[in-house]
Amino acid sequence: QEIDTDQFETVFVPELAKAGYEGVFLAKSRSRTMDPASARKVDGCAIFWLSEKFTKVTEFHHEFMLSCSSVSEHPSALLLNRVMTRDNVAIGVVLSIKGSPEAGGGRRFCVSTGHIHWDPEHSDVKLIQSIMWTAELWSHLEKLCGPDEGKGGASRMPVVFCGDFNSLPNSGVVEFLSRGCVPKSHVEFLNYGFNYQFEDWKMLEKWAVDGDIVRQRFNFDRAYQGGGADGMKITNLTYDFKGMIDYVFFTRQHFRLLGSLDQIPESWFLEERILGCPHIHVPSDHFP
Repeated sequence: QEIDTDQFETVFVPELAKAGYEGVFLAKSRSRTMDPASARKVDGCAIFWLSEKFTKVTEFHHEFMLSCSSVSEHPSALLLNRVMTRDNVAIGVVLSIKGSPEAGGGRRFCVSTGHIHWDPEHSDVKLIQSIMWTAELWSHLEKLCGPDEGKGGASRMPVVFCGDFNSLPNSGVVEFLSRGCVPKSHVEFLNYGFNYQFEDWKMLEKWAVDGDIVRQRFNFDRAYQGGGADGMKITNLTYDFKGMIDYVFFTRQHFRLLGSLDQIPESWFLEERILGCPHIHVPSDHFP
């Protein structure tokens, strides 16, 4: 995330191509309203894969601003005023593993990454974007996979769901993705939960909205749980903030976590007198 169009086309694509990678990119929605030169400076999300190992089957785009306009026959003023004004996006790609069936060739999986709204004062917007993202992705996968004897065909697709969620581990967004549901009365809906009229949303199945509860169908586990031996506990370090806001979720029935990256030792930052990032030695404020 936070790769602008110009960087994607002039730096990342040609440089990663030298190492055998291909990629897809989606710029934030405001780029649609700008002249071509200005639009090239708008950031977005990208996914790259090693072309000798994987073949792209299809890709999915999620533009939450556009989703708001078609969420129901009569979208609420709350949705239009608070969520539709944010141009965050997510992108997904379904990849097929190359090789013989004996070596796992032909197996498919989905990777979806996104960038959720940043502002802590708009925690409800983060929840709404997460609800839209999971609902749209499930629908796309359902169409791709086909029915499964009454059970969601999308449940057969392994999914890695990751990105900059701008949400702490105890947030409503992480609760929704980890538990599969969140109450409309959750404090991070800011008392707006019942006013978003989820019952009228076309993208949500009747099963997904039940009284105070809004559900999603993915059965996610996540890397970096924050335990003592679980690698990173901080994914974002700036001059005035440090914490975990980036996550890697995966469908627990398809993947088994074998390991995760360790945290850069805090002693190293002290020794190098690094108060925040980006820095010459750490070019992003988000750690890979």
